[in-house]
Amino acid sequence: MMSSYGEYRRLVDHLVSAGCIEDATKIWWDIRPSARYPTLETRIMDVCTRLDDTVALAALLTCILRMLYRLRLNNQRWRIYTPMLIRENRWRAMRQRHSAW
Repeated sequence: MMSSYGEYRRLVDHLVSAGCIEDATKIWWDIRPSARYPTLETRIMDVCTRLDDTVALAALLTCILRMLYRLRLNNQRWRIYTPMLIRENRWRAMRQRHSAW
C-alpha cells in the first residue's frame, strides 16, 4: 500500500522508465487510481455475471469510501496491514469460497 498519490506516481514512472509497462493503464491491480479521471477504479465489476452481484459490490465500495471519507474528516487513517497478512487473508477467502462449491 502506498501512503500518497506521489508515491504511486513515482512507482508508475519507475515501471514505465524500466520498460515494464507502457503507462498507468497497464497496471492490473484490484484497485488503482484512474489514469484519466480523478477517481479510483476497481476491476472486479468487469467479471460479475449477475446484476445482484454487481449491486452488492457497488454497495460495498460505497460503504468503504464513506468510511474513508469519515476517517479523513476526523484526521484519522486506515489501518495498514503487512502485505503478507493481506495475501494470507485473500488466500483463505478464496480457499473457503472454493470449498463451498
